[in-house]
Amino acid sequence: MTVGPPAPRPCASCPYRRDVPSGVWAASNYDRLRAYDAPTGQQPPRLFLCHQNERDSAQARICAGWAGCHDAANLLALRVALVLDDITAAAYEATVDYRSPVPLFDSGAQAADHGEQQL
Repeated sequence: MTVGPPAPRPCASCPYRRDVPSGVWAASNYDRLRAYDAPTGQQPPRLFLCHQNERDSAQARICAGWAGCHDAANLLALRVALVLDDITAAAYEATVDYRSPVPLFDSGAQAADHGEQQL
């Protein structure tokens, strides 16, 4: 099964969105956001998927907030997923070219810091 490209817009509870209140996710989930700010070789090798669908479902897709916040061309997880055929070349390109229509935080660390304010 392959993972789909990002949705046209980040979902309403995406932690990368600037308009989502803090504290909607558990602290361990916010910690994951920071790891993708690291240099490419130090990033997690696993895709950050939209939390609206199960990882193994046919509707699984790349998180639009993750794609829009980070420089997707330098995401290790995206490269690994392409090599392992977890995503198609079209999904890879759609992720690299993705631009969010809603304001996102400039980094995973900023998103995590905001999210953890109310924990």
